[in-house]
Amino acid sequence: RDHRRGPSDCSMRCRATTAIVTTVRDVNETLVVWCQYHLSIGFDFLFVYSDAPAADAAGCAEASGLSDRVTVIECSRTRMELLSALPAGEAVRLKRHCEREVMARQLVDAWHCMIVAAPANGVDWLLHMDADELFEPGRTTVVGSLFWQLSISGARCVTFQNWEAAPENDGACVPFGVHSLFKKNSNLVDKFNMNSSKQATHAKYGCHFLFYDNGKAACRVEPGAKPLSVHEWLPSDPGGIECWASNLAGLQYRPQRAKRSPVIASCAGDAKIMHYPTSSSQALYGKYEVLGDFGDTWFAGNVPIPHSFHRDCRNTLARASARGRLAARHAATKLFQNCVAVLDTSLATGQVASQQMRRRDPRRLTTHG
Repeated sequence: RDHRRGPSDCSMRCRATTAIVTTVRDVNETLVVWCQYHLSIGFDFLFVYSDAPAADAAGCAEASGLSDRVTVIECSRTRMELLSALPAGEAVRLKRHCEREVMARQLVDAWHCMIVAAPANGVDWLLHMDADELFEPGRTTVVGSLFWQLSISGARCVTFQNWEAAPENDGACVPFGVHSLFKKNSNLVDKFNMNSSKQATHAKYGCHFLFYDNGKAACRVEPGAKPLSVHEWLPSDPGGIECWASNLAGLQYRPQRAKRSPVIASCAGDAKIMHYPTSSSQALYGKYEVLGDFGDTWFAGNVPIPHSFHRDCRNTLARASARGRLAARHAATKLFQNCVAVLDTSLATGQVASQQMRRRDPRRLTTHG
């Protein structure tokens, strides 16, 4: 079908066929819960690209056994096959960075899914997100209906706002059913004021989120669509940028400002990405042990990584690691307690009362209904 002529035949079905693509590593403890949840809220397919097949063999095997709608691709063993599906020039460009940069591998996996796996399964919409995130469809509780509404509005890309989990304790292995306190996205907060020892930390980075705050995106499955980053998709033709929906205030498409109509923008509803970036000091330590001493830019200097908590974690743990693993673990615990966790119950209560944060029932985020 010609996707550029308007809504696909999903507009005649009252629901869209939807899928998630994700690149995973170190997910033996969490992947099954993540898959169960997203199947329960109505996603039709989950395409899991395993970045460490040997280490994650148990979790991936259990996840793929849940349903034939969960497909696990051992991408580190088939990287050249994945790259061969991409346009030749882009494959050469990304191949240079795949060995060292996880973002390059994520882009390859998402692009391969858009070209190969999603069309082969009749998918209308493909959402790119991580395995430490849950999609919450909001008041439109059925995922297929939400994306059907986007389809009939004429949208071809959509960006959903993200919220960031604020752990209130240390030690959670599977955070989805434990953490209930979330920082609301910046576009929902008039003026953030932590009123605590963490105020300086948040002021330092210019945002009350410690990690990203620019949402995650889904795109209509159509020939020529491609990922611009782990947060953005680009439709197959220049006119597609005028069909970009979002519930993230101030979103801009980098080459030009997107021309979104209010009708399309409103169709994103209150759906959101619930992000659990680091659930414990052990998880924080493990994250940066895997990432290692990455540079200050992505793609060999083409994309700068701004001064951020992300870079400070790298620097702090690299210095501590020089003194040994025990020192690095101690540094991770200190970072977690001082910058990530909200261990003061009165602070958490005050932030919820002032609408800076919100409680979400963890059972609602791990069970459907």
